[in-house]
Amino acid sequence: MVHYVRFFFEAGVDTPLWPEDMDSPYGSPCELERLPISQATREDLARLSQWYQSSIDWEYPPNPSPWSDEDWLTFRQQAQVALAALRRELGSRWTVRDESLLRRGAVSPPERVERPYPTAGGLPTHPRAVDRRGLSVRRALG
Repeated sequence: MVHYVRFFFEAGVDTPLWPEDMDSPYGSPCELERLPISQATREDLARLSQWYQSSIDWEYPPNPSPWSDEDWLTFRQQAQVALAALRRELGSRWTVRDESLLRRGAVSPPERVERPYPTAGGLPTHPRAVDRRGLSVRRALG
């Protein structure tokens, strides 16, 4: 049996690992101590998740990140090293999908663009229905 897990960082979450199966025995999000990985890799993933939290302006999270391009580059490099170690330790019985957007070439994430809220079916969309790139997710209020 192959296990599938997604790798990405999320605000307020202490792990970058998310199982595709919501009833996973590893928790959802994954509890690092439940995974068959070394203590060093477990600590590195937890450290990166904690570090990621400082990339957010917690006084007003939609603001651009307080990180410089150099900070993002360093974080991205360390996250990719941790991902490689994770894949190596989990082996062929696991598929780890990198959904972090860190490998896509941008040094830093795009800034959120303030714009009027679009409508979906004539209804205004919720302000949080705008993703990191400022694109509408088109989730209508009901």
